Amino acid sequence: MMNAKFTEKVYNTADAEYERTFWNAMRGRPKLLDEQQIGKDESTGTHIMPIGANTKYRNKLTARSAFRDIASVFDTYDSSYKFIARDTDDKSLWVPETGEIPISDGMTDFDTTMSQCKKLASIVKLESAFLYDVGFNVEDYLINRLSKTFARGEDEGFINGNGETSAFGILHPEHGAVTGAETDSLTFDDITSLYFSLDPEYRECGTWMMNDVTALYLRNLKDDSGNFLWRGSEDTLLGRPVRISNFMPGAESGKCPVAFGDFSYYWIVVRRPLMVRVLAEAYALQDKIGYLAIEMLDGFLIRRKAIKTIKIR
Repeated sequence: MMNAKFTEKVYNTADAEYERTFWNAMRGRPKLLDEQQIGKDESTGTHIMPIGANTKYRNKLTARSAFRDIASVFDTYDSSYKFIARDTDDKSLWVPETGEIPISDGMTDFDTTMSQCKKLASIVKLESAFLYDVGFNVEDYLINRLSKTFARGEDEGFINGNGETSAFGILHPEHGAVTGAETDSLTFDDITSLYFSLDPEYRECGTWMMNDVTALYLRNLKDDSGNFLWRGSEDTLLGRPVRISNFMPGAESGKCPVAFGDFSYYWIVVRRPLMVRVLAEAYALQDKIGYLAIEMLDGFLIRRKAIKTIKIR
């Protein structure tokens, strides 16, 4: 279980005085914030971004991420590291009026997954002169800057993560998506094969994921009559939306350039809100100020067959 005192600190960061102290610290006056224990992580010296700003940050992070609004996101500041997912492949059966009714074991519905606490971090440097300008909005700057930085870092981990120093990515060979089709050279027929390799229950909420180069290649494929195979002006393929992430690999040997499935079965487990520390002295000789920002989270695909990929031989 996570330390219960940390949860109490999270809620106290909604206080107006904490918010004022936090943003004064971001302008290069961190002493009062360092003296506070509210919202502080002793191990890193970081403080929780105030709740109002954290909400703005999360909204922008979701908008910029290829994953966050199609995955399932859980804030688990005070829960255990064990997660239980429920699903079943059972079906009811037609039986004669006096026939025996089959019994299903409900315990097989539950899969237990152990989550860990992975660290995603970034340091941003800024000219000190900006902070002396009363017209410079440091809150807007940090929210915009960090949401871009962390959206990229999260997407890279959720796609290619090794499960040790980062999340388990959807392309992890053992804990990621299942291979739905293999090919020597990517064709539109392979796209169709991947689509129908997925169970209908996952297809109905399915999303495609690929990089720009792969999407452009598929967009340019034509039939023998010169008609584009990927038709329509919207970003949909076989009626399902397409997400572009350039952390997806290209169509190279041994790679999986296209994924398709129900990404709600990918769970993002947020262990702490965004934490920030002012590095006022570290860059003082450069007349700059630094900000160390940290996310503590994990990610994993709880049902592997919910997402499938095309693999290039």
